[in-house]
Amino acid sequence: MEQPVTISRLQLANAVLGQVGQFPELLDMTYYLVAPEFLEGEFAGSFRDLQTLAGVTDWQAEINDCDKCSRMAAMWAGVLNARTVNQHNLSHGALAMGQWNYKPSWSPSNHSINWFAYGVLVDDTHPEGIAVGFYEPAKRWIVSLSETEISSCFKCAA
Repeated sequence: MEQPVTISRLQLANAVLGQVGQFPELLDMTYYLVAPEFLEGEFAGSFRDLQTLAGVTDWQAEINDCDKCSRMAAMWAGVLNARTVNQHNLSHGALAMGQWNYKPSWSPSNHSINWFAYGVLVDDTHPEGIAVGFYEPAKRWIVSLSETEISSCFKCAA
């Protein structure tokens, strides 16, 4: 197994703040970067299995809607991270993924998805070598947000 990349809380906070203008709520000291392929591959399948097992595959307003789905996705990613850390005797670290609540351009109401941090080559936009991406857990794929949608964020937590 390839050793995953760990970063400090300060590195992650600086990257998120610098790229999307939000200061994330980060409780842990060390974080693992997320591989985008993991989110759309192994994670997507296991998250769907978890939703099926729990009987929450169908959207229901106020019961199983976007904010519950994004919290469940972040929680499940954290469980998989803990399992991997323990199985491979890796240094402790949380997963650089959390909830992102914002106002989408396609809806009159607010929406909740997941943000995640992943490694990229260092450049002017990514001085820490960290990029921020967005994951739609209901559809189980990575999405792009407009600048307006990014700036409408009212909760960014891991």
